[in-house]
Amino acid sequence: MFETPDDFNRVRSFYDARLKSKARIMQFHIGPVQAITYQYYAGVPGGVAAKQIEVTGMPGETMINIGSSAISVPAPRPSAS
Repeated sequence: MFETPDDFNRVRSFYDARLKSKARIMQFHIGPVQAITYQYYAGVPGGVAAKQIEVTGMPGETMINIGSSAISVPAPRPSAS
């Protein structure tokens, strides 16, 4: 997790410019707290990686959490018969 004094909208604009066309976006507002999550898939050798970037902003602070999960598919094996 990263913390930045940058405004939530500035951080959101940064990720919007890079991910908006290929990401699923979920946005939440609870009082003064704003949150947006970007989810997308990227190819990696041997499988697919599910990526997620969460940006949470409150007055005076913005937190960024970046996650990745690799989904690997085993290569087919010849049958025993």
